[in-house]
Amino acid sequence: KELTFSVIDTFRNIAFLFKHKVNDITGSSPLPYVSAAFFLFFSIYWGDANVAVFYIKHKFSWDSDLIGYFQSTVGTVYVFSMVFAPSIATKLRGGIPFRLMTWIQVGYASRIAYYTIFGLAPNIWWLYGNIFLVLFAGPIVPYTRTVLSNCVEHSDQARVFSGFAGLETIASFISVVFVI
Repeated sequence: KELTFSVIDTFRNIAFLFKHKVNDITGSSPLPYVSAAFFLFFSIYWGDANVAVFYIKHKFSWDSDLIGYFQSTVGTVYVFSMVFAPSIATKLRGGIPFRLMTWIQVGYASRIAYYTIFGLAPNIWWLYGNIFLVLFAGPIVPYTRTVLSNCVEHSDQARVFSGFAGLETIASFISVVFVI
């Protein structure tokens, strides 16, 4: 099959994310809610680095090296969380894993707490201590994709992921608002 690019189809696929009502397996679909939550998260996530650099530079007078070390530490913890947090949590719970939606909700809650504490941090120790909250945020992106793929029939997964990629692209454009 020939690969085609259609902006109209991409917008139809984004609309599909928000119009999906019923899943034959579960009876209802979290797809519209998960998509909206991820869109808001991703918009803020893209703008986060720029705002963080501006904030840290002016509030704590850090130079580019310190900002780079801090941001790389946050990124490293985030990747560690994405790869290892679910298996560590499962082992700590005696082999009982958390549900995917629980991980997503905990991830969003920890990100909200992280951003709140980050903005209110009175000193650099608060900033570095706050990184602990990122340990719970890593599974947001992969688990959101898993939930989305589980919400639809196999034949609709291409539409879902096309729409999801469209949401990510729109979110990256909207994130510029946080920088201005």
